[in-house]
This record gives sequence, C-alpha cells and structure tokens, in this order.
Amino acid sequence: MLRQITEKTLKMHSKVLITILLIMVAGIWFGGRAEAASETPEKVQADYGSGICFAWQEKYSDYDYECIIKGDSLVKDEYSERYIVTGFSDTEIYLQDKLTGDSFLAATVSVTKPAFEGLFYARAMGASAFSPAIKHFFLDHALVKNTQVAYSVENTEFASVSAGKVTPVKAGATVLHAEITAVNEEKVEIEVPVVVTNPVVADTKWNMEEGDVKDVLITGFNSEYSAATYTSSDTKTATVSKTGTVTAKKAGTTEITVLVDGKTYTIEVIIIEKIPADAGIKAAKKAIAISKKKTKYSQSKRMQGSYYDCSSLVARIYRLYKVYFGVETGWAPTAAEIGKWCADNGKVVAKKGIAAKKLEPGDLIFYSYSKNGRYKNISHVEIYVGDGKCVSASVSHNKVVCYAYRKTSCVLIARPAK
Repeated sequence: MLRQITEKTLKMHSKVLITILLIMVAGIWFGGRAEAASETPEKVQADYGSGICFAWQEKYSDYDYECIIKGDSLVKDEYSERYIVTGFSDTEIYLQDKLTGDSFLAATVSVTKPAFEGLFYARAMGASAFSPAIKHFFLDHALVKNTQVAYSVENTEFASVSAGKVTPVKAGATVLHAEITAVNEEKVEIEVPVVVTNPVVADTKWNMEEGDVKDVLITGFNSEYSAATYTSSDTKTATVSKTGTVTAKKAGTTEITVLVDGKTYTIEVIIIEKIPADAGIKAAKKAIAISKKKTKYSQSKRMQGSYYDCSSLVARIYRLYKVYFGVETGWAPTAAEIGKWCADNGKVVAKKGIAAKKLEPGDLIFYSYSKNGRYKNISHVEIYVGDGKCVSASVSHNKVVCYAYRKTSCVLIARPAK
C-alpha cells in the first residue's frame, strides 16, 4: 500500500515539474520576443553599391523572423547575407515574428548621395583626358552593375566628355554633369566646375651656382584653381620646395619636374661650383703675371705650357678659380662660346664698350671684327686687369701682352665672378 502511494506521488510531482519547466521555457521564449520588440532600431549611413551586415542578423534567426524591407533601395545578397544598397532613398527594415505576426523596426538605412571627389577640377590644355572620381558610389557588386551614369558638359568649347573621361580643349570654364540612374531607377544629378588652363614654363634650362636660389615661373595658369607640384631627380644636387623654389646644393646636373594641372614640364638644372668673390681680382693678377713671362701665341698648342690664344688664356686662368664657362676640362671653348656662356648665365654687364672706370679687374672684353657666324660674331676676348689695361694673347705680338683697353669694336662685356 505504501509503495503504491509513493509511485502515485512521484508521478504527480513529475507532471508538476514538467509543467513548471514548460512554463519557464515559454516565459523565456515569449520574453525574448517581447524584448526584441522594445529594442532601439539600428541606424546605418551607407553609400550606393555598398554592402551592409546588420547587428540583428546575428541575434534573430530567419526561422523565427521574416525580414520586411520598406522601400526598394536595398536588395539582399543571398550568397553573402549582406544587404546591397541599390537606390538613393532611405529605407526601413522590419522583423516580423512568424509565430505571433508581430513586427518591430529593426533598422533604418540612410543613403549618402554621390558627389564628385573634387570641389572643382583644373586641367591644362594638351593634358591627357581624366576621369573625375565619384565618392559615396560603388559599382563592384553584381547587383549594381546595371547602374547607368550619363555625363555631359555645359560648354563643349572648353572641354569634351566621353565615357566618363574629360578632355580639356580650350582655356576657359565649364561645368561637368553626371546623371546617375540607380538599379531601382531612382535618379540623382551631380555637377562640378571644370577650369581649363594654359600653363607655360618657358625657361626649361637653368644654370646655377652652388647656393643659388631660384623660383620656377609658371604663366597662364589660374591662381584660384590651378595646382602645381615639384620634384627633383637628385635632391643632393638641388632641392625644390612645395612652392617651386629651387636651391642649388652642389655642382652637378638634375631635373626639376613640374606637374601643373595635369601637364608636365622638365627643367634641366646645371649647377657649377660657387665662384669665389675675389675670382676676378685673382684672374687679373694671374693674367698680369703671365704677360711678364716668356709665352707664344698658338692655336694648335693653345692648351700646352706657355702657348696661348686669346680664349685659352681666359679659360685656363679662370679654371684656376672654379669658373669653367661650361667646359670643366679638356679643350678650352672659343671666345664666342665663352661670350655666349656669360650671356646665358647672367654675367653680362654691357653690350658695347663702356668707360674704363666702370670696369672691374677680371672683366672680359669681347670684340667683333667681321661676320663669322658665331655668337655676336665674336672673334677675340681680353681680360681687363685694371688701370685701363687689358691682357690678351696677341697674334701680331706672338705672345701674351698687356696693353690699353679699347672700346672700339667691343660687342660684349662680362663679369664671370658676378
């Protein structure tokens, strides 16, 4: 009898226990659904063509909830489980309980409207066509491959556009338009100013001394819109600042590349050693000393020992003081070549004969006696040594002589140590 009572009691307690457990599970289950309905919606800012993984996707199962998209700017990629933005309108996502039919707002998606990357574009005439980038706009996913972008310019006199590439035509200003048609057929139009310039770097061959500083001069660009960048091929020889200031560091050759509004210029920079300030005085003293020695005039032996002609005398003396006239070693340049180097390097002080009191020791006096096809028809050069005197290798005297300075037939006066 006792055993029967015990079995009945156990069966009764078991039923009670199962009932309690079922009630607890149901409470947790329904409580979870009640908790879902009270959650704060997820807010997402997204770009066109981007993929979104929502936080609720990890928490709520597709078996229990159905995703309802209010709007046509989102499409689910079933393969990656991401939601792809295919339109420009804001979208709401609701989750509906498949058991109860209740739904709640799970997320809101705001789409950032596309725009051109730049606030404006400046492009030089003659520069290659360019493709202005559009930000907040992606076409990588297959679901947005059919997006259409139609480009146009307001004034084709200044620029043209084809397949998204803008070609500068003529200096002036126009506006580039792009009409974007989304996958859901929503449209948005964006625009950006395009300025076509005609920049010119006229001086593309420089001669500098160590320590010299010089600015790159660009004409024909738009000061409000244009942008230029500068680089040096050898920064140990010369550096260039962000604003185009070139500083000569050491003797050698380098190239300064100027990129302005998509057009490239190259400046060849030749740097010579710093000429000593007293090079002219030393050269004059050396010339006087040579004139007092036994010398001979010769063009064929002009680089040997005591043989000189007018230009080799000048070149050999000045080489002692780091002035090379463009030829550091070997055969000396002609008088006309020395004159042209002086003109190209800013050493000229007069283009005709001047009073001796305006001359300085070491000045070079260039003469022309007839047309010879050379620079300024120069045929002779002398070194001014002070006190109204010049030193030169003379054909008629067959040696290096010192005699009075003459203004007649002078076509150029240069100061190498200038």
